[in-house]
Amino acid sequence: MSKNLKIDPYGFREYDARWLYEKDINSDGITNLGKGLGTQIKIHTQKNNPRVIVGHDYRSYSEEIKSALKKGLISTGCHIEDVGLSLSPMVYFAQFNLNADAVAMVTASHNENGWTGVKMGIKKGLTHAPEEMKELKDITLNEKFSNGEGTEKQIENYLNSHLTKVFSASVADKFGDNGLTAIVIVALESGTANIDTFIMSCRIMGRTIEYAIMNYIVNYFCEAGIHFIEAEYRETAKNKPVSEFYEHCGFKIIESKQNKKKYRLEVNNFKQHEVGYISYENN
Repeated sequence: MSKNLKIDPYGFREYDARWLYEKDINSDGITNLGKGLGTQIKIHTQKNNPRVIVGHDYRSYSEEIKSALKKGLISTGCHIEDVGLSLSPMVYFAQFNLNADAVAMVTASHNENGWTGVKMGIKKGLTHAPEEMKELKDITLNEKFSNGEGTEKQIENYLNSHLTKVFSASVADKFGDNGLTAIVIVALESGTANIDTFIMSCRIMGRTIEYAIMNYIVNYFCEAGIHFIEAEYRETAKNKPVSEFYEHCGFKIIESKQNKKKYRLEVNNFKQHEVGYISYENN
């Protein structure tokens, strides 16, 4: 192992990896993590050149870390498809949408600045479990790396097409900038807008920002001539606090099953929520 390389073994956790950047891990350590992950992906997929979706969070140094991670992945033969600034669920969605073999998201979730880490997964819809993390730790720390020739390409606005619209929101207040905190993915079909994904950071929930986002989305589709917006709520342990969000926004239940509700909103009848203290800046 190189003398300049730094990677604290305790950063490998049960379901992801976390370190204080520069103190517990440096750029060379991140590159070795990429080599370990790339090797592991090749083992599990039995492919010489697996396709890996990569993204990064809003932290100022995350893109630098992502570059080091990609360097390691590419050295093992992985073909990288970089979706840029993202929330973790958006990267998971991209694995399905682009039919890729694995994901690697540079993020420290809710940890404060200074922290970094990677969430990774191979099987679609699943992130690493303790067994996979133990295997990754062994490959990385003992440098059991595979070699190969990989590639890299940037996926610019990969979801924004004539059939799909992606809305993202960054939130700032007098206490500071929260960065990218919400993503809404909407699919268009037969004159109806279907909300496929509505993701928000818990840092901003409960401050009526979710209603401001819905106001913006409905206004957008009203101006686009869309008459109906549909959405679906599937109950999980984590999303119970928003179980009635669509109803509060004026959506009507059109189908209800166990742990699942389907909604429809008639755009012309939408009544905007009062969010007077929130201002919009379009980018």
